Amino acid sequence: MKDNVFQLISHGEKEGVADKPLVSIITPVLNRVQYVEECILNIFNQTYPNIEHIFVDGSSTDGTLEVLSRYRAKNPDRVRYISESDNGLGDAVNKGWRMAKGEILGWIDTGDTYELDAIQAVVDAFRTYPDVGVVFGGGRMINDNGEFLRTYITKDFNLKDTINDRNQMHTPPSAFYRQGVIRGTDWLLPNSGDSFELHIMAGKSYKIHRIDKLIFTIRLQSDSITYSKSGRGLVRESFRTGYLVCRKYGGSIFAPRCRRYFIFMVLDRLRLYDFVVLVVLVRLRRYSFINKLLSKLGMVTN
Repeated sequence: MKDNVFQLISHGEKEGVADKPLVSIITPVLNRVQYVEECILNIFNQTYPNIEHIFVDGSSTDGTLEVLSRYRAKNPDRVRYISESDNGLGDAVNKGWRMAKGEILGWIDTGDTYELDAIQAVVDAFRTYPDVGVVFGGGRMINDNGEFLRTYITKDFNLKDTINDRNQMHTPPSAFYRQGVIRGTDWLLPNSGDSFELHIMAGKSYKIHRIDKLIFTIRLQSDSITYSKSGRGLVRESFRTGYLVCRKYGGSIFAPRCRRYFIFMVLDRLRLYDFVVLVVLVRLRRYSFINKLLSKLGMVTN
């Protein structure tokens, strides 16, 4: 564990933010005009005032750029964006982190939101624990209609558990990083944006603190690539990455991560991928009518 004690240095020049560290939020976006304004306003409405919001656009054609341009024109110190082709989600986020000026860095996708006091809670945690490099918290999942699907309940970070089984920082808006944790290396895989190895390396070098608070809401979007046929390659890559990184950092071949990879590959080879996705979506309450029917038959439990 590194002994460095971090200092938060303010870049704020406006009244009310002079003693507050700048927080940089990165949002990768491609053709999400239906969500981008909500995403901007969610950051604008945070109780914490000193935030820059950086959008990394992959050459949208649906009106997303017009929305970004309008908000940047009115708020050039709070909204920034670039628009160019990229090599995938991870490549976009890595670009955004390289652009960031803040001492604290976060990542949220369009369609997802923070609780309005989330960033204030994160900054408070970093101030309270100056030797911490990463702060994370729990959250909720909703569907396109805003209906509750599940809660992400977290537990304190444990490096061994993260390598072998589950990553407590399992979704992008759950975690915030000191700039020193991120700077200098493109940690995210260019295509999938998988942050698994980032969190292992952070856990090896820095203290990681959990906020006992729900700080985000993610939306399971109807066209989510993860749960579509076009996302099969990314899902396969995610399972394979979990297996390879687990083994790279000393995880057992019988670890839960490795077993899940083997099971997925067997099911995929048997062309049962679509059935697996359906089961996942039902468990997440994505198709409420199916879930209600299965509930009546006693086939779904909470």
